[in-house]
Amino acid sequence: LNLIDVTVANGVVEPVRLREKIRAAGPTNRNDLGKQARPVAARAA
Repeated sequence: LNLIDVTVANGVVEPVRLREKIRAAGPTNRNDLGKQARPVAARAA
């Protein structure tokens, strides 16, 4: 269990630290970039 510092602003709970704000926003990588975007190479049998 990890506890983080939060504040309540206008009835919305928000993380205090930038790191936690980034994590709360979701993944920072794109699926169309990097190794996962490479087409699968055909293998000779």
